[in-house]
Amino acid sequence: MACNDHSHAPSDEPMLSRCSKKNLILIGAVYFLSLLMGCASTQEVTAPSTPSPVTGPEPSAPIPPKAVISDWTTAHSGAFYYNREPVFFGIGQASGMNSATLLRATADNQAQTEMARVLKIYFGRLISASGWQAEQEEKQLLINNLSQTCLQKARIVDHRFDERGKRLQALCNLSLQSLNQTIETFPHLNRALKQELLNRSQSIHQQMATGAQ
Repeated sequence: MACNDHSHAPSDEPMLSRCSKKNLILIGAVYFLSLLMGCASTQEVTAPSTPSPVTGPEPSAPIPPKAVISDWTTAHSGAFYYNREPVFFGIGQASGMNSATLLRATADNQAQTEMARVLKIYFGRLISASGWQAEQEEKQLLINNLSQTCLQKARIVDHRFDERGKRLQALCNLSLQSLNQTIETFPHLNRALKQELLNRSQSIHQQMATGAQ
């Protein structure tokens, strides 16, 4: 009877086999997950692409001799190097007036008008060289606003009376350094465009000083 009871009892071997298979499957799944986690943790993370950096300042070239001026009374309004400093000159003159006060005021006003004209030419070239994509009306508005703001920093610094011609000359002066400071602090100007203007300001000044187009 004892033998018969043992012959009908369920065998442990199939149960162990099933447990072993489950364990092997579980171990394999854990190992596979660990491999995936390891790959994810070692995968290189790349930063999102950024726009191309703004062009750096153009290298300064030697000062051309013909751009250097020692006597402003023989010059015309424009861009020059005076005492090796890049500057803008607006030169006015007046004559045929009996009142010295009126003569001086007229020469000063003409010098300031000339400076405004020079600045508009300069900023027109500068904005064009920057590659700024905008409507012409918007560009012209910026040219006018920058010119007007810089004109407020320009100063009448000298007068000369020509005895032979009986005329009074007035010199309105603005340094390139002062102009650049105006660009730096100019409100509502795109940062990238502002930097592009500053980077090209010296080369455009030199082009005007040498008569280059």
